[in-house]
Amino acid sequence: MFDSVLYSPTPRRGSLPYLSFFFLSLLVFGLITLLLPVQAQTDPRSNTVNGKGPAQYIGETQGNAWAVIIGIDKYLNLAGLAYAVDDAKSVARMLEGQGFRVTSLYNTQATRTAILRELRQNLVTRVQKDDRVVIFFAGHIGETPSKGKQQPVGYMMPVDTEPGLLPDTAISVEILRELSEALPAKQVLFLNDICYGGIAGRSQRSFPPMTSNYLKMITSEPARQLITAGGTGQQALAGPKWKHSVFTYYLLEGIGKGRGDLNGDGIIPTSELFAFLDEHVQSAALTHKHVQRPEMWWLGPDKGEFVFIPEKKSSGPQIASNPNRQGGTSNPAPGTVETIVGLLKSFGNPLDVFSNKVPSGKNEQAQKQKSLAEEAAALEAEREKFELQALQTLKEQRQREKDLQAQLAEAQRVAAEEERRRVAAEQARQEKAAVLAQQ
Repeated sequence: MFDSVLYSPTPRRGSLPYLSFFFLSLLVFGLITLLLPVQAQTDPRSNTVNGKGPAQYIGETQGNAWAVIIGIDKYLNLAGLAYAVDDAKSVARMLEGQGFRVTSLYNTQATRTAILRELRQNLVTRVQKDDRVVIFFAGHIGETPSKGKQQPVGYMMPVDTEPGLLPDTAISVEILRELSEALPAKQVLFLNDICYGGIAGRSQRSFPPMTSNYLKMITSEPARQLITAGGTGQQALAGPKWKHSVFTYYLLEGIGKGRGDLNGDGIIPTSELFAFLDEHVQSAALTHKHVQRPEMWWLGPDKGEFVFIPEKKSSGPQIASNPNRQGGTSNPAPGTVETIVGLLKSFGNPLDVFSNKVPSGKNEQAQKQKSLAEEAAALEAEREKFELQALQTLKEQRQREKDLQAQLAEAQRVAAEEERRRVAAEQARQEKAAVLAQQ
């Protein structure tokens, strides 16, 4: 009986299963037909705001773009780094190519005073309410335990940071928050190629759907965002494979080469950039048996997002077509033969390869390139020499300041001791005078 209930003899005839399959196929086909227009409407590449594409709309509603780029390889009181300055310079070039007005601080330029002066004073006077600001930092990170909090407090470490005095000589996340709030810009994005915690804000890992309404919201509201190369207890991976840190490498790929435009709509909001970095940085780290996963934070309650507009890259070589050609052969365009002859002449005599002869023009060009390379190497050596001297001078200046502070503290201690003795002597004198007066 149990078998007859579960397995009715009707399906075994063979006709109804095919009929059911036919109706089921029709149902699936109908659903697909109904869903196709919806998919077309939700395709991010078809989004428009006020009749304009995402890139055009954002380009017309944004003000100027500013960037402060900080990179430190050589520290006064800490071990050196290998790629921080190169990372910073590459990011600066990329942003300059996208129209950002860039201020750079490298090595000895990146003191705590100079960084805060640039962010608190100089930038505040330049930036307007519709502008956007990127602040990139590559260097050492410091952390201190925080009372009443699970995570330690993270610090960006300027060139003159003293490891035992981070609150006084480094720049904490809380200071970054204060700086971002003080800037009159609509959107501020910190890109920190360091791994640290102590960040109070909203974190996010998902990439929200990029609809027209969402695009309008994130570009109209303010944004204060932060992306770090990793979280608490992690270390930023770097190496010759990337010629950068892995975070900066994929940052350059994501923004500079447009790979961060995951949905192909021509723009890269911070959440989309983060989704790209999260996948590729973590994957690259895991292949080297390393743990590093970027983090993204909103530093305030605003719901806006910083948005990059990458340069459009050609998908392949573009071949111009001749609209007048109807098929068959055609005569070369005017000047084609002359161009080919000129190119052939530029190659020189092929027999020169066997006779060890080099055309004089090529020889001069090679000599010029060699001379330029030697000059560049000499300038680089001179720059490194000057940088080391400047670093030593800065270190000596800091030591003199410490010595002066120690001397001042000692003088204040001696003066306080003398005052204590004077007061004690005066009190003793008064007590003695009072005893004599009673006698």
